Amino acid sequence: MLGIVPRSGAIRLLILSNLHQGGGSTPFDPSDIRGSFDIAVIAGDCAGRLICSLAWLGERFAGTPTIYVPGNHDFYRDEGPFGFTMGDEIDAGREAVARLGIHLLSDDGCEIGGLRFFGATLWTDLRASLHWNRSQTFAEARRWMNDYRRIHRRSSTRRSGRICPEDTLTWHRRSRAFFEAALKGGNVEQTIVITAY
Repeated sequence: MLGIVPRSGAIRLLILSNLHQGGGSTPFDPSDIRGSFDIAVIAGDCAGRLICSLAWLGERFAGTPTIYVPGNHDFYRDEGPFGFTMGDEIDAGREAVARLGIHLLSDDGCEIGGLRFFGATLWTDLRASLHWNRSQTFAEARRWMNDYRRIHRRSSTRRSGRICPEDTLTWHRRSRAFFEAALKGGNVEQTIVITAY
């Protein structure tokens, strides 16, 4: 838990990340939390695909302002012929949060209790390699990172529908530009940035 002191007094945040519920590990039970909190902030990879994560949070944090930033695993799909794309999942998530009272932040922001929250998945900046070589870095990423096998940008069971390093680098740049623009105004002491990956 992290205490933040805005003008109106202390707002207590519960900050969670990478719960991976349903992945075979011991399930997390929010009722085990000692102490109270005002806002739940969850940074990615909560309970399977994005709509499952949102449903899980909606059940456990009903009545509590909740913020969710998707992680990479929120977009993983199985290899069946009727999977979903990232766009499909974000659209379904945006519909679900309206019913659940959750703030889904994907290059978005919201304000709760005088605090500004900005969130993005913030995919890896593959240019951060010590020896940046575009073709070599992208080839290594495709070879070793499951994201490029499990996340689809277009509806297809073939490799062509899967995301590629060019996509994630573009998304990283877009999210950084979103944060830079969002952070230009307002009180920085009342601002919280949330990223997941």
